[in-house]
Amino acid sequence: MSQLTVVGLYDGSQPRMYIRGENLDRFAAEIDEFTLLVTYNGKLFDLPFLRQELGIPLTHAHIDLRYPLAALGYKGGLKKIERTLGLEREGPVALLDGWCAVLLWQYHRQGEPGALETLLRYNLEDVIHLPALLACVYNTRVRGLPFSLPAVEFLPPPATPFGFNESLIYRVLAETGRGIGVAPQKGERTASPQETSEG
Repeated sequence: MSQLTVVGLYDGSQPRMYIRGENLDRFAAEIDEFTLLVTYNGKLFDLPFLRQELGIPLTHAHIDLRYPLAALGYKGGLKKIERTLGLEREGPVALLDGWCAVLLWQYHRQGEPGALETLLRYNLEDVIHLPALLACVYNTRVRGLPFSLPAVEFLPPPATPFGFNESLIYRVLAETGRGIGVAPQKGERTASPQETSEG
């Protein structure tokens, strides 16, 4: 049975994370601070799931970037599009997917060190690149207009406040059949946000 565990929200300046069993109930109140929601594939997945799980209407104006990006020729999933546009994720976190996120939550519930922080890092990276993707769509579209409009600047994503457990990532990848390369040796340290989000 599917269960809502983590929700990421980014308003262009400050990322917010909502975690089941901690502060997930705050999302319903805080999302009403906004009039526009921007997602990737949110029309089919995120918004219906949030409505069902939290019992909130989410009647905001909504831009699902999957469709305008596809119309511009960008297809193949969020991470592939990010790479095409030069928006790289840091280290092995880039290898994770939705099934890995489910396993990370299970590891967190079992008390595995670094599992929740790694999950939050993965989730937040799904969110913080959306403003740049929105700017890409806007800038491309306005260039085709018969009159001039100013371009929107691509703002770099913020530094993520979460690190990740690299050895746990490779364990999760192996468990899902996505093992790539050689996993770090047991006992390898967990990367900190400062080490992994700069540069």
